[in-house]
Amino acid sequence: LHLDLRKNQGKLPQDETGLNYCVGRGTTLVHERNSYRFSSGGSDFIECGDKSCLDMTTQLTLSFWMFMNSTVTAINKQTAAASGFSYNVVPNSDNKIYFQLSGNGTTVAYGVTPTTYPLNQWVHVVCTYNGAGSTNANRMQIYFNGVARSLTFSGTIPASLYRTTTPLRINVLNGTSYGNGKIGLIRLFKSYFNPSEALQEYVNTKELMY
Repeated sequence: LHLDLRKNQGKLPQDETGLNYCVGRGTTLVHERNSYRFSSGGSDFIECGDKSCLDMTTQLTLSFWMFMNSTVTAINKQTAAASGFSYNVVPNSDNKIYFQLSGNGTTVAYGVTPTTYPLNQWVHVVCTYNGAGSTNANRMQIYFNGVARSLTFSGTIPASLYRTTTPLRINVLNGTSYGNGKIGLIRLFKSYFNPSEALQEYVNTKELMY
């Protein structure tokens, strides 16, 4: 997945890979200079379907730019119920990133950044997962602007991820909660990024965002 949201494509944000058909939902989704903005009090989100290229198994990297205030947003493949959960990245209302994964669709483990992200400015985030790691810290990492953050973990990060039929959605959490921040360039990879790759992703995409 490669959503270059710098382009004003209205309710049809384009996946540059050509593999996924993405649609903006809601009535107040607004395009700005280099991103889409989700309006306060609205129920706007972007949906990108359920093709196999969006289903991750043992490795995953999600890279995106965000401009957040104190509301919750999310990028995920998960149902609103307790069955059908695969992966979820949440810039939360406590200004920390939660990276949530499930190996069976119901049990959710996660890592969270003790460090908060800056509000009301653009921040680049890389969340990366490698199920072959021997410990939680070896399986998951989160980077802000190319810099790794220490994580606090809840549960055991699974060795592989559940395959859910839920579409990939941006800015909807549990089917009921919506944020009002801005999302820029979103890129999803079926691979694990090491520190140098995460830094390079920040450098490369920064040139596109500014």
